[in-house]
Amino acid sequence: MTGKDARTPKPRRVRTASESLLSIVIVMEIITLFFAMLTLGGLHRDQIVVTVVACVLLMAFLVLANATLKLGVHPIAHVSQAALGLPAIVDLAYLWVWALFLIFWVACFLKGKQLDDRKDNA
Repeated sequence: MTGKDARTPKPRRVRTASESLLSIVIVMEIITLFFAMLTLGGLHRDQIVVTVVACVLLMAFLVLANATLKLGVHPIAHVSQAALGLPAIVDLAYLWVWALFLIFWVACFLKGKQLDDRKDNA
């Protein structure tokens, strides 16, 4: 028996439906933040540095939230949704985008929990 045969691979943790749905929302938010950064940077050239830094930090925070979501830690992902309202400091029109994604986040969270509960009861 060789050393390679003695190792047994760890079983992969099964991702829940809510984790999958929330990961999709986070990726969509990262893409939207990128385009919002381009738009807000073009509209407010005097605040371009602040806009770019804020959006890049938010994107990094969302990547962290997605990574912790995959580990099953939800609080950081929930806090990230509150932090997404920060670009509204530069332009109030971003509040509409934030509100839409907040509604989408809640809908995916509730539907994911419903699917997870249905799977657990089956």
